[in-house]
Amino acid sequence: MNNASIGQRILTLRETLQITREELCERSRLTHQHLENIENDQHIPSISTLIRISRALGVRVGTFLDDSKNIGPTISKTEKPTNDSPSTLHPVFDNNKIEFMPLAANKAGRHMEPFLVELHKGENVGYQKSSHEGEEFLYVLEGSIHIEYGKDSYDLKKGESIYYDSIIEHRISTEEETGAKVLANIYTPF
Repeated sequence: MNNASIGQRILTLRETLQITREELCERSRLTHQHLENIENDQHIPSISTLIRISRALGVRVGTFLDDSKNIGPTISKTEKPTNDSPSTLHPVFDNNKIEFMPLAANKAGRHMEPFLVELHKGENVGYQKSSHEGEEFLYVLEGSIHIEYGKDSYDLKKGESIYYDSIIEHRISTEEETGAKVLANIYTPF
């Protein structure tokens, strides 16, 4: 299952557990069409949607983000690829608004989901707020970001961070011409 897409992983796991699409929709509070589009790789799910699906299937969210059997330390190379040396860091999903690249995809049994997140200016218009169990930590590596958190909002620049309960609706964006890069760590209780 390591080379499978997120949609293929969800479909394979659902079928392995002998759960119908209708049962998974009911458990995860997704519409039938939404889940079908995810499983057929026609829609890339948000983190909050992946968390709801993982809960409904009784697995960690990392199961869909390239798990492996490595119980020791894992190393991710984050440099940009060149013609001579491709990067080992690849976006797991990109919803055309934000790219999420896992930093511990090969670490089995993890309790945190660290990501390198790249945001692009103006592409977050219409991007819905997210809400899920757990906590998030964001550290701005490049550029600046705007965070909507419940009824409040925060502006962070390079070198600043925020830690919040992710059950509160939230959304991050940037107005930087060159975008922004953020180190994100997401914890969801299992």
